[in-house]
Amino acid sequence: MTDDDARRDLAFIRQVIDEGRGYAAMGGGHLVIWGGLVGLAALAEYAGYAGVLPSKPGLVWGSIYAIGWIASIALGVIDDQRAKVKSFATRLMPMLWLAAGISLTSLYLGARLLEAPIAVVMPAPAAVTMGLVFFVSSFLCGHTWLRWIALGWWLAGPLLLSLRQDSSILLVVAALNLGLLALPGLVLLRRPMPAAATA
Repeated sequence: MTDDDARRDLAFIRQVIDEGRGYAAMGGGHLVIWGGLVGLAALAEYAGYAGVLPSKPGLVWGSIYAIGWIASIALGVIDDQRAKVKSFATRLMPMLWLAAGISLTSLYLGARLLEAPIAVVMPAPAAVTMGLVFFVSSFLCGHTWLRWIALGWWLAGPLLLSLRQDSSILLVVAALNLGLLALPGLVLLRRPMPAAATA
């Protein structure tokens, strides 16, 4: 590799990070939607176990997945129209999160088909998936604080496995989604929007 090749590679990496940092603000809305919905669904299911609300976990989780996807698709269309930057980074980040969403939805659908309890099957795989996506996103957008969010999700994975037969897992799921998904989304929404157009 020549010095010119190294300089071009470094310039490309800097460009990706700069573009990703500007674009990350729009992704915050999706995090707020999903973090809020999953957090509320977990609390509703826990309330069902506690006898405070009717226990209908199938209806609760099916509804939040449907609402979440509809809201994310609508927000994605709006974001695409608002985006001033069209580049590698601004295409890669949504694809990364879309892949995570499809993976978790397929796991959810598999659990429903097998009639497995969502609170047993979903939390640990969802946590490590969120850790991976936050970690990669932190490099794409240059927000190093997202790596601490990733670490939080990864540390939650073993905890959620240990609680898989305990109804208190729902309280942990609610706290994680509100604190490590919706809250970072709110922080990202306060970041500046993309300012420069790139072909």
